[in-house]
Amino acid sequence: RLAVGDHLLLGGDNIDIALARLLEPELGGQLDSARWHALTNLCRAAKETLLGDDPPAEMPIRLVGRGRSVVGGVLAANLSRDTVERAVIDGFFPFADADAVPRRTARLGLQEWGLPFASDPEVSRYLAAFLRRHRGDDGAAGTEVHAISARPDAILFNGGALKPALIRDRLRQQIARWYGGDGGWEPAVLQSVDLDL
Repeated sequence: RLAVGDHLLLGGDNIDIALARLLEPELGGQLDSARWHALTNLCRAAKETLLGDDPPAEMPIRLVGRGRSVVGGVLAANLSRDTVERAVIDGFFPFADADAVPRRTARLGLQEWGLPFASDPEVSRYLAAFLRRHRGDDGAAGTEVHAISARPDAILFNGGALKPALIRDRLRQQIARWYGGDGGWEPAVLQSVDLDL
């Protein structure tokens, strides 16, 4: 718990839910529970494909009909790679200032499935606070982060949400911005055999 911080429930599930919320209006508005869970799973699969290697430009999302309208009641929309990239980068991995802290607004974070997801979806804010805390600072906003002696030398990525190269590149760029200034320094990236492990 001390090593990973307070954002244990911030990651791929949040992204899947955010994508499902984006598509829900195109599928006729608020969905019942069964269709909502199906949509979230379809968004997860589409996200993994669209952010993977050699992705298509978009993927169809189809929810089967209910009861007698199993075929005729199909709800359909398309999820594009551009939409997924914007939702992920702008919503979860935007560039943040070195003194950023997670926002603690009660209604800002996603609260789904009865799980206490992190209140602020911006991972970069948690990362800034995490690095300050483990550097020995008090973690207060306004603390300078550019001390060369305190910068991380390398990153070991972990977790399924970090599988897409787009996300790993964004995090590496963020850390380089905080610590490298204009010197062109970037942290080394350690090889991970399986991000799920």
